[in-house]
Amino acid sequence: MTGIVNVIGGYLAGIYIQKKGRGFELIAKLLMVGSVLILLAVCWNPFFPIAKKLWTSSFTLLTIGIDLMLIAVLIYLYELKHYKTGSRFFLVFGRNPLTIYLLSELLLIVLRLIWVSPDVSFYDWVNDGIFQQIFPGPLGTHVFAFCFMLVCWLVGYFMDKKKIYIRI
Repeated sequence: MTGIVNVIGGYLAGIYIQKKGRGFELIAKLLMVGSVLILLAVCWNPFFPIAKKLWTSSFTLLTIGIDLMLIAVLIYLYELKHYKTGSRFFLVFGRNPLTIYLLSELLLIVLRLIWVSPDVSFYDWVNDGIFQQIFPGPLGTHVFAFCFMLVCWLVGYFMDKKKIYIRI
C-alpha cells in the first residue's frame, strides 16, 4: 500500500513541476518539502523503523523526500544551468523505462534460478564471491546493486543506439 503512496507522490510532484515551471521558487519548494519529509521520516523512525523490505511509512517518507531533493538538483543543473554533461545517462532510462524495469526484474529472477552449487544461486555467488570479498558488508551490496543497474542501463543504451523504443 505504501508503494502506491510513492507513485502518488511522484505524480503530484510531476503535476506541480509542470504547473510551476522551472524556476528557483520551484527548486526551493521542492528542497523544503523534501527536507521536511526526510525529517518526518527520521522522527517517525523510532516508532516505525525505516525498512525497505516492509516498505514502511517512514521508508516511504524518506524516499519521497530524497526523490524531491534529487529532482530539485537535476532541474537546477539541467534546466536552469543548462548543464549537459551526463544527461545521456538519464535519457537512456527515460526512453525505455518499462523495458529496463522488466529486464531488471527478469534478470534478477534468472540469476536466482541458476544454481552454482546446491545451496548457492548465481546471484549469491557473484555477490558473496566477488563483491563482498572486495567491499565487505553493505558497501559490497551497494556496489553489486550499482553494477546490476549498469548492466540494465547498457541494454537500454544499445536499444537507444539502435532507435528501439518500446511503448505501451
